[in-house]
Amino acid sequence: MDKQLSSHFYKSYRIFYVLADIIIANTTINYMKENKLAKLSLEQLQKEKQKSKGALIGLLIVCVILITFMIVLTIKTKRFFLLASLGGLIPALSLLAINNKKIEKEIESRQTSHT
Repeated sequence: MDKQLSSHFYKSYRIFYVLADIIIANTTINYMKENKLAKLSLEQLQKEKQKSKGALIGLLIVCVILITFMIVLTIKTKRFFLLASLGGLIPALSLLAINNKKIEKEIESRQTSHT
């Protein structure tokens, strides 16, 4: 039972980190582009804001599920080192939050310059 539980944990853990790596890579690529937000129209910025917000909410939901699963698995197996791996969630969430804040600042600056 313990090996089977560990196998399921490892598979779900790997899937989560592959998804997080894809999100981080896309966010990093967007940062590396030369002020991509300045080239977008206000409507496009608002769509980007919605997409970024949706990705952040989706990743938060996955994180809550993963954290719950990790806590249950840690209690059942008494392997507390599993909780240390949750630290990898912080970079993914912070990059998405930073991207969302940049978009919001760009929208605010455009709205104040038009009035």
